[in-house]
Amino acid sequence: MANGQPAGDRQNPFEDNIVFEPRRVERPVTGLNDAALDALAARVRPLLGGRRPRVDARLPHAVLVTSVEPGFGKSHLIGRLLVKLGGDATLVYVRPFQNPATCWRSILLRAVQELDYPEGGPSGSTPLDALACHVIAELVARAIRAGLVEGVEREQAALHVCSDPVRVFGGQDEAWSGWLRREFGNLLPFMESELRRSGLDLKALSGSWLRAFFHYIYSREDFLRRTMCVDWMKGEALDPGEIGEMGIRPSDLPRPDDSAAELNDVCKGRLFDLCALAGFHRPFVFCFDQTELYGDDAELAAVFGTVVAEMVQNGLNQMTVVTANLDPWTRLILPRLQLAYRDRFCSPAIELEGLDIGQARELAGRRLEERRVDEATSRVFLSAEWLGGVFSEKQRHGARHFLQLCRARWEVLAGREATVAPEAGLAELYARCAEGFLQKPKRLQYEPDILQWLVQEVARGWRGVMVSAHRHPKGYFSVQWDLPGRRVVFGFENGSNWKRWEGIARDSAALAEGARAVGVGAKSVLLRVRRHPPIPGSWRIAPDIEAAKRSHLHVFRLTDRQLAHLYGAHELYANAVQGDISASGVEVMQFVRGRLESFWRRLSEPPGADIGGDASDIFAREPEEILLDEVHRVVGEALFIGLEHLAARMLRPWGDAAILDACRHEPAIEVVGGDGAVALRWRTYD
Repeated sequence: MANGQPAGDRQNPFEDNIVFEPRRVERPVTGLNDAALDALAARVRPLLGGRRPRVDARLPHAVLVTSVEPGFGKSHLIGRLLVKLGGDATLVYVRPFQNPATCWRSILLRAVQELDYPEGGPSGSTPLDALACHVIAELVARAIRAGLVEGVEREQAALHVCSDPVRVFGGQDEAWSGWLRREFGNLLPFMESELRRSGLDLKALSGSWLRAFFHYIYSREDFLRRTMCVDWMKGEALDPGEIGEMGIRPSDLPRPDDSAAELNDVCKGRLFDLCALAGFHRPFVFCFDQTELYGDDAELAAVFGTVVAEMVQNGLNQMTVVTANLDPWTRLILPRLQLAYRDRFCSPAIELEGLDIGQARELAGRRLEERRVDEATSRVFLSAEWLGGVFSEKQRHGARHFLQLCRARWEVLAGREATVAPEAGLAELYARCAEGFLQKPKRLQYEPDILQWLVQEVARGWRGVMVSAHRHPKGYFSVQWDLPGRRVVFGFENGSNWKRWEGIARDSAALAEGARAVGVGAKSVLLRVRRHPPIPGSWRIAPDIEAAKRSHLHVFRLTDRQLAHLYGAHELYANAVQGDISASGVEVMQFVRGRLESFWRRLSEPPGADIGGDASDIFAREPEEILLDEVHRVVGEALFIGLEHLAARMLRPWGDAAILDACRHEPAIEVVGGDGAVALRWRTYD
């Protein structure tokens, strides 16, 4: 372009060549993998038609999408599928589970997290609002047609409530939403009966689902109640007294003392219930990605095969998509699946294609144009001689590989080194992975499998730690570290039920006492995230939990910035195993293990211990939970506030230094300084 800049003065247009978020993909290259996209869309199309609820919408096979080399665009294809479906399906992106005993809990958690995340901004409705409103609207329409609603013209009113259920019952149509609030209890017996008559074989009682949906829709201003509805759908153990106020039946509540296997089975039932209820609205597309990570563990690979088989057999209104690079799939994963389970995949698999020379020119040219690179530089960059050389031996290249070649060529033309030392390269990629999570808050939800992978796989070999499985009967703890003179067990508890936490504290004390008897110091670590409520809550046993936290129970509530770096480590490793970067999985493991030195020390030392280190290290100490929550709340409400005014609104005098340190851990807060004053600005990401 005439007013563009030459290569040496601009950031490399080919820096980003990995798709981290399938929902946000760049415009496709003409003709590239269109056949694969059409094949995927054809597979899911039978789930979109027919009269609702679709009680027999089932696909006979899971869909396998393969590429002969990494970087052929598997995640990009899933993003394109969502665009092609035009919002007619809900994507659930499932990363590899780490614990076979909690596989269904992991998948259900991802599904409900996806449903419960607002669309179109923090105050927007969620896909779960839409599902709940569609289920209720269909049943209300049946009640209207049955003459149970007075003062309306039956057919006209029934068509109206089904025309736009989210608007009608989500609060915008005050007449109908107000009516439903008043009449829900009277209509409930009829609605329960109709839901059963629909032919859906729900594991939980139909009345429990309807109550959970109703209270979820109308508890937007009641965070605790809405959260309880979500936790029930996740299969969490809840207080019968609290959830009982909403009418959820005791028989549909997992008990806090249920075994890990029992809780996992409850979650499987909830997941298939959601799939069945999706017949009232739109189907799910479950995308099992990064499957190369199953190649290191025969047990995980075998359980993965079982999961896919059960999804196909029992999952209504859903398409299961498995993406894989061909070599690790055929060499490491497929042989570990039972023969019967291999038949659950469609044949032949959907195979992705690489770029031909014309498509490569289009892709690179578009990148240059979007970055406003001047025309002369673009012509030199896309010279026929260079492109011809790239495609002289191979007629097609993976998109990522070609973009990597473009990146190196840009650096050469800019007069810079095209390669960097391996350590520096990993550091740069790691920083980009972490920043990618910080820029997309939706990706910072609780993923216990990633956290377990860190302490179970990455930590192996750190200062001689011996890592083993900890088979706790109730699933409180699943990983154990043994170090000289110390023992640490790890748990990944998503819920906040006081009875379950009482059991965790009790068993943690027993483990610590047993270790002391043989001269070993011990503690239990429960890794949680900022979106989890603080532990303990306003419980009768809160003093006992606080005493346990000072002694042997370490509840580590990770900040968003800490979480982004931990998740970034997993993303970097997955990219290596999938062949998306030049470093090997072993190299990434070694790099990440060293980078997380202060995190390992934080986990291994007694609760509250000062591990020292550089104050700029985000794991050097754990910020005060109360302070973090207060800063988040006040700045989020004010959007822009001076440090002095913020300090005045805090419930206790924390001091400026502590407040600014808390802001350092909150990516949504920007510290603005000038003229001797400091202000805090709230920023949001799309």
